[in-house]
Amino acid sequence: MLVCPDCAVYNLPQKTGTCAACGWKSGQINGMDDFLSTADRKSGLFEGYSQNYEGLAQKNLEKSNIDRRFLRNQAKNLLRYIPDVKNKHVCDVGIGQGFFCEEALAAGAEKITAVDVAVSFLARLVMRPVDIVVIGRKAVNVATELHNYQGANRT
Repeated sequence: MLVCPDCAVYNLPQKTGTCAACGWKSGQINGMDDFLSTADRKSGLFEGYSQNYEGLAQKNLEKSNIDRRFLRNQAKNLLRYIPDVKNKHVCDVGIGQGFFCEEALAAGAEKITAVDVAVSFLARLVMRPVDIVVIGRKAVNVATELHNYQGANRT
């Protein structure tokens, strides 16, 4: 189910992307869905932040500021502290270089919803069973569904 980013009403129609309660409407950026709130669309501060973060992410992918073996081990360790993800839908907010997403998929997660500001971090996951949610003005792909995580098969 989609949630309106302006008024938080549930069940936003996927086809039209228009909120009946407040009139918010999804947009398109380079042919991709844009689910930013009206305030974020107008915010120069938000735009500047997302552009700056994207630049940092690109540099980090070229040469990680933290050893990637350490990051992968941290992702594996984190999986030990959460319930079994096999056949479940996992949401990773702030994916960074995507190691937790990769490890969760390797552990049998059915699907991942990955959320981040940096398109370059998310782009690494495009060919995997991952819904990608971009919080920013540019997008690789935006998830068409926000799931209710109270279900028995949700983590």
